[in-house]
Amino acid sequence: MTFFSQSQNKWQFGLTIGTANNFSYFSGGNSEADARFNHAPTITPLLLLNVRKQLSEHWSAQTGFGITTFGFSYSLAQNYSLLTQSSNNSLVSYSSNSVLFIPATLVYNTKLNCKNRRWFIGAGIAGAFNGQSNYEESMVEGKDVTVDLLLNYNTFYSFTTLHFQCMGGLEKLFRKKQILRFGLIGNFGSNVIAVSQVNYTIDGNSYSHNFANRGSYLGFFVSYFFREIVSKK
Repeated sequence: MTFFSQSQNKWQFGLTIGTANNFSYFSGGNSEADARFNHAPTITPLLLLNVRKQLSEHWSAQTGFGITTFGFSYSLAQNYSLLTQSSNNSLVSYSSNSVLFIPATLVYNTKLNCKNRRWFIGAGIAGAFNGQSNYEESMVEGKDVTVDLLLNYNTFYSFTTLHFQCMGGLEKLFRKKQILRFGLIGNFGSNVIAVSQVNYTIDGNSYSHNFANRGSYLGFFVSYFFREIVSKK
């Protein structure tokens, strides 16, 4: 037995938390890097207050207000002693900035099964905002005689832009119409919202690389929607 009944005026408020990898990409400078240099995605949190409206048995629309971060992450491996392997032997430089976003998503869900679970998939756009530009410098000195330093300059722009979002996963419907949702999310930006230049010197050789960030990320999230609020027709 399932607990779903169709209505055109059902609203739900919810909360979404998650984590994602924010990606930046090479945009200039030396195209060849030293083997000890590593450029990695930044791990970013996701927090979103949701509003959901049931449109029909299979379709719903949702929006909300959220916050996440984006940035740049670099590391530079150093020589180390086998007697102290537990010590951190890499130079690490990490920088990030926050971004506010308002998504508008159309979601399709399958029929409930005997355990009141169903699959969902959705797509839409998200307005992303950062009201203040920011410039950062970071320098980490090497402890290994072969590694001089890791120096990077980061510029985070002030922006208002649109991103494409898509998501999918599995959700559980409870007796009082609460929904617990587990899913994957992708966010894809088209405009550059931050740039970074990283410089380092190894064995007397200097390198300089440029990277750019569009705010794109892939991640995992958990959502919980509270009891429905039924508006009068």
